[in-house]
Amino acid sequence: MKSGGKLRRLVVIASLALIATAASGAQEKAPFPTIAQVVLEDGRSLVAEVLQERQDVLEVLDIKTGVQVTVKRETVKKVVRDLSQEDAIKWAGLAPYLAWRVKQAEQVKPAGQVVTVTPTAVYTNLGEADGIEVKDRVKVYHEGEALTDPKTGEKLGSIRSFIAELEVTEVQAKLSKAVRTTEVESDIQRGDTVELVRARKAVAVMPLSIAKREYAHIAQAVVEDWTTALVKRGVPVVERAQLDRVLLELGLQQTGLMDSDTTNKIGKLVGAYAVLTGTLVEGVQGRGTVHARLLKTGTGEVLVAASESIALSATEKRALPAAAQPIQGTVVPSVATTSTVFRQPAFKEDFSKDPKWQMSDRSRFFWRSQDGVLAVNRVNINGGGNYAYHDVGIDMSGRSFRLEWDVLPQSIDYACDVRFGLYDTGLNTEVKGASYAQVYFTREDRGLLVLLDYGDAQGHAGTPDSSPIQFSCNTWYHVVMQHDASTRTLGAQVTVRDTGQPLTSIAVSGVGPFASDMDRVGASDVRKAKYQAPGAQASGWFDNVQLWLGPAG
Repeated sequence: MKSGGKLRRLVVIASLALIATAASGAQEKAPFPTIAQVVLEDGRSLVAEVLQERQDVLEVLDIKTGVQVTVKRETVKKVVRDLSQEDAIKWAGLAPYLAWRVKQAEQVKPAGQVVTVTPTAVYTNLGEADGIEVKDRVKVYHEGEALTDPKTGEKLGSIRSFIAELEVTEVQAKLSKAVRTTEVESDIQRGDTVELVRARKAVAVMPLSIAKREYAHIAQAVVEDWTTALVKRGVPVVERAQLDRVLLELGLQQTGLMDSDTTNKIGKLVGAYAVLTGTLVEGVQGRGTVHARLLKTGTGEVLVAASESIALSATEKRALPAAAQPIQGTVVPSVATTSTVFRQPAFKEDFSKDPKWQMSDRSRFFWRSQDGVLAVNRVNINGGGNYAYHDVGIDMSGRSFRLEWDVLPQSIDYACDVRFGLYDTGLNTEVKGASYAQVYFTREDRGLLVLLDYGDAQGHAGTPDSSPIQFSCNTWYHVVMQHDASTRTLGAQVTVRDTGQPLTSIAVSGVGPFASDMDRVGASDVRKAKYQAPGAQASGWFDNVQLWLGPAG
């Protein structure tokens, strides 16, 4: 042991590394990253974690999308720093915020210190309370000379040297025993830093606890949003089938209230390092609150706690909006077929560059350059008349057509929707005699629906009845809407874009002809304000638009 000090100095010189460590010791948690609102000159804003600030640009992580974005300083109007959790959720949404917080918690490695060393083992103060398990591996470091700012004297970090890697063989509540698995670079001493090196396990996303069964479809949609947001950000999630089996074995309802002990037991049985759970509480005026908590398996420590107000389907049964009522006519089981051969698209747009579309309100419709999509984000819809479109400039009289596009619904509250299609110059689907054909993703009393909606030059209008479709928010879908002018049949087919899996298809006969000026491709606003709760919103992305036309009639 006498030569250890000299050997240690040689190792430090040969393999030193700089690390920013807390001044009070290895176990003190690093400051949690703060969120800022970056307001741009064009009226848009990002709720983001600021990663780096340079003279000409800001490097930020967009909380809503999980995408790292470079923002030029010249495009920034202002930066509102240290945004509260409540405001961050208000602007970004609960699901993206939770995913960001879980990702941050996942990146925090349990760190402790060496308690004592024997000839055969090393004892550390990391135990069950830190999530340590037998066969886990930890690395041992020596914290050397402290590095301080020459002007202020503030501690900036220290010189750190790697000593050895260990494997845990025994675990107690606040203690673990480990053996060496690598050559020891220098003597391990009491007080040396130890850090867990294994990757974090998956997160278990539990069903929401609800007071009324009528809110089951809303609770399911919330859980799907949470799961999708986590997966998009690379957080492993326990398979739903595995979680369902455990709930069944324990005799638990999937929508019942569970205490922390039960939640902790479930987390251990499915091998999750943490459990994301929550409750949906009914409020007033058609609103409710979702309360979410991320609990650490083993200790029950609350890693994250957050809540969000959402629109509920109803506190009492309400009539469906007119657009969702069944129509008179013959509904056929698949997308409309046509004998027309579509050789080349008359119009294409992939949004890889600014499409220069006509947009009535760029706070609701805008081009996202970093993602190459057309985005829609409508909050407190109370009037309509908003749109984003491209005028193709073709006479649509008597033509067959096929319009294709990709859509990613992001957040859809009750009586709100994300829609796209073809419209006449009026761009208003509520005017009698207006010509339009569109498909929209919406949330109604019956659940999540994909609806085909139309109005033709003969004054016929309606929406073929649809069964609830459990589509997932934050999933890309491919939509094909097709009209056969000879048979007067309009239909739509929706598939999951990445897999080609069919979601739904529906068609209706007796449609058309459409007006000659129905040549505006795009997204139109919705007006269902009397059915919406305050703060209701809908958001989504569109991409890869193609319009195919048959000959003029």
